[in-house]
Amino acid sequence: MDRNISRARAARFAGAIAALALAGAPAAHALEEYGAQIPNLVAAGGCDGLCHATGNLDSPLYIDFANAGFVWNATMANADSDGDGFSNGWELQDPSGTWVSGTTDPGNAAFVSNPAFANLLPPLPVATNPTAITHAEAAGQNGSEGFALQNVGGVPFDYSITSSDIWMAPDPPSSLGLPANDFDAILVLFATNGLVDGLYQGDLTISIPGIRADRIPTIPVSLTVPEPGAVAAATGALLGLGMLGRRRVMRR
Repeated sequence: MDRNISRARAARFAGAIAALALAGAPAAHALEEYGAQIPNLVAAGGCDGLCHATGNLDSPLYIDFANAGFVWNATMANADSDGDGFSNGWELQDPSGTWVSGTTDPGNAAFVSNPAFANLLPPLPVATNPTAITHAEAAGQNGSEGFALQNVGGVPFDYSITSSDIWMAPDPPSSLGLPANDFDAILVLFATNGLVDGLYQGDLTISIPGIRADRIPTIPVSLTVPEPGAVAAATGALLGLGMLGRRRVMRR
C-alpha cells in the first residue's frame, strides 16, 4: 500500500476520533469532575439528565454551568436555564445559591425538579386559604377579610402581594423568609370611599423571587357594595331583632 495513502487515512481517522472526543468531552467532563458542584444532583436525575438535553447534546443548564466556570453560585441559581418559569435554584431547592459543594443537599428532595427540561416543573411552594375572597361593605365604609399564605415547600422564601384595584390593600404587603411549613396571616383591607353600589372584582398577585408571575395563581377578590336602601333595611332588621330580644327579656 502506498505510504502516503496510508498516512492520509490515518490522519483522517485520528481527526474523526478527535472530533468525536470533543463533541462528547464537555458533558463527560462535567459528569466526572463537576457533578458534585450541583445541589440535589441525584434527586434531579443525575448529571446524565442535567447535562444532556437530547442524546449527547449539551443541555441549556450545562451551557450556563460551563459559562459560570462550573461553580454553583447565586448567578446559576437565579438563572432559568430551561425557561420554565422557575429559576435553577428553585428547581434544585437552593433559590439563593448559597449551597456549598460537599455539604448536605438543601431543602426537600421531594420538591426537586430537573432545571434542564421545561416540561418538568417543581411543586408550587405557596398556597392560600381561602383561594378566593368575597366581602360586602356599605359605600363609604371600611372593612377587612383575612386569609392565610402558607409556605408548603421545603425552603424559606420572600414574597410580596399587590392588588389590582385601589379599593383593596393587603396587610402586610410583603414578608421576608417565610419558613417552610409555616404561614402568615394576611388581611385584605377594603375602603369603599367613592364607590357606588354594585359588584367589584379584582385580584391579589403573589410574587416570589425566582418564580415567574404566571406560575403563581392570583387570588380573585369580589367586593359587593349594596344599595343604600338594602343596607338600611338590613340594619333595621337587626335592630328589630335586638328590640324583640329585649322585650322577651323584660317579660320574664
